[in-house]
Amino acid sequence: MGRSVKVIVQHFDDVHTESGRVACQDLVPDDVVVSGVKKLVGIDHSHLGVLRRAVEQHQDALKLEAAFEFVHLSGPGMQPLPLLVGKEEINPAIVKAADNALKERCDLLFLSIRGNEHNVLGLVQHPRPFDFVLPTEPDISLDACSDLVPYEAVKATLARIKKPAVELITHLRGRVKCPVLVLETPPPNPSEEHISRYPGGFQEKMRSQGISPAALRYKLWRTHSAVLKEACDTIGATFIPVPSNTMNPEGFLVEKAWQREPTHGNIWYGVQVLTQLLVAAGIPFQPGDVRS
Repeated sequence: MGRSVKVIVQHFDDVHTESGRVACQDLVPDDVVVSGVKKLVGIDHSHLGVLRRAVEQHQDALKLEAAFEFVHLSGPGMQPLPLLVGKEEINPAIVKAADNALKERCDLLFLSIRGNEHNVLGLVQHPRPFDFVLPTEPDISLDACSDLVPYEAVKATLARIKKPAVELITHLRGRVKCPVLVLETPPPNPSEEHISRYPGGFQEKMRSQGISPAALRYKLWRTHSAVLKEACDTIGATFIPVPSNTMNPEGFLVEKAWQREPTHGNIWYGVQVLTQLLVAAGIPFQPGDVRS
């Protein structure tokens, strides 16, 4: 602590510095940036894993004047859902793990609670294929072989599936007085070939049902993000979109961010999100090159 701050990130072309301060509106809005951050706490189910690895692998180069603490909600009794089955009550094992991390100082809380609901709904082709029009991007092509369903029906389904995660986010928002950032989950991988090669836990269903079209997976991801942002706006948390340089022009995950599985980003992706958090925390740094 008390050392000069120098953060090195890999090929982050969107970042510019002015007297050691970061100026980059693509990362976070100006009104999100806070000051005086000494401890950042991250709570997740899986998507913060690459961010944690980015911190661990580059901590000598980072020389941060702030500490990171990560709480991975995968211990005994914590899976599969934040809410107890059949009850509107948060799993006490999860409450205990999260509350323990928040007992001491927390200047910035960042969350990625579950986050694969859209993949559960549509990474694998549905037995009765469906498609829908995304209101914000109505020109995306429709699959002529799929049933057309209303956007609001899809959104309502995702909101229902997302409810346990939102309940936990709401609880955590109420536990702290510091800013709470909720991170958008990674964009979908556009490559069916890559997903087929690295199916992860979806292998059995993929084998029998196939992979949903990329356009549908993109629309489901955008709808999932809309549900999450609305929840954040309601409870006073801040929704943080993925860094712009992690998406290709069509909005899919760029190839350099692909992981050897279908739903998460790799360590390079984690470095980009780390950069985003440092900007949000008001921690100055100098762009450079870290091999991920």
